[in-house]
Amino acid sequence: MHSASTTILSAILIIVYLILSIVIFALSIYAFILFINLANRGIRALDIYIGEKEGHAKGDYYINNNKYENY
Repeated sequence: MHSASTTILSAILIIVYLILSIVIFALSIYAFILFINLANRGIRALDIYIGEKEGHAKGDYYINNNKYENY
């Protein structure tokens, strides 16, 4: 009788561990996607800042090779 209760408790702990692992994995993917979006916004803001400091129009967006595209 004692080993049966230990087996059930072990099974419950394994299931809880698996659920927590899946949740943490999903949250880490979501956080990575949010970080990528934040990095893209930061790069865009930096390009706009550089464009304004170089005296270009406010709506222009600095790309490569000194080309400007209205963003």
